[in-house]
Amino acid sequence: MFLDPHFIEFLTGLSEKASELDYDIMISSSQSEEVDVYRRFAEKGTVDLVILSNVDLSEERIRLLQDLNMPFIVHGRTATCDSYSYIDIDNYGVFHEPAKMLLEMGHDKIAILNGHPNRVYAIDRFNGWQDALKERGVTPNPDYVRAGAMSEENGYTFAMEILQLEDRPTALLCSSVVMAKGAYRACNELGIKIGSEVSIVAHDDNVPLAQAADMDPPLTVTRSPLRDAGREIAIMAMNYLKGADIKELQCLWHPELIFRKSVGAPPRTNG
Repeated sequence: MFLDPHFIEFLTGLSEKASELDYDIMISSSQSEEVDVYRRFAEKGTVDLVILSNVDLSEERIRLLQDLNMPFIVHGRTATCDSYSYIDIDNYGVFHEPAKMLLEMGHDKIAILNGHPNRVYAIDRFNGWQDALKERGVTPNPDYVRAGAMSEENGYTFAMEILQLEDRPTALLCSSVVMAKGAYRACNELGIKIGSEVSIVAHDDNVPLAQAADMDPPLTVTRSPLRDAGREIAIMAMNYLKGADIKELQCLWHPELIFRKSVGAPPRTNG
């Protein structure tokens, strides 16, 4: 996880705000099963509250913490989110709104470079893309879907595969700016001009090593900084421990769409 710039950015915001509020962050590095770690926390009372991130559909950790009566906040959401505290972004909209914009510009061959397919945020983004296409009468092409860790290398590999299809897409939706950097590199190697021959949009967590506005051309994004989410969770944790109602600690953010030169009308021919 410490090699993942997205996790580091979230942790930075969380740690900064927790320090301001006079709370300490503990990161457990245990060889035990994760379930055993939570049970130990509950039995020994060594932590006041657990922050869960990177949730999947199983909800196993959430159910366990509820059974242990252990206070927790989730960075993300699952189907049972009404029963716990969370902060999340509208991940459905992260792909739905840009896909709608691209469709309105004339694109109907839109590919996605998504995160891990078993993560809730990635499932929501996939559904947002799929629904936007269906709403315009466009059949989603399974050949245009790639998913995996949000790394630059995956962005490069996925884009190289998709952009060399015989019927290649005219637009790419990337789950992170880090992935988009890899897609930019693939486009440069393939001689595909970004903004005219292919349009690229990404979700921007505002990770320092991947600044969307500094890319060439500047990258169109849906923006919601991860560091801000980390800071907000620290505040929520303090309010939780002071007795705030769970319903007051459920926060959904809507990312801002920032249009830049990486997006244009689709080419007349798809060579």
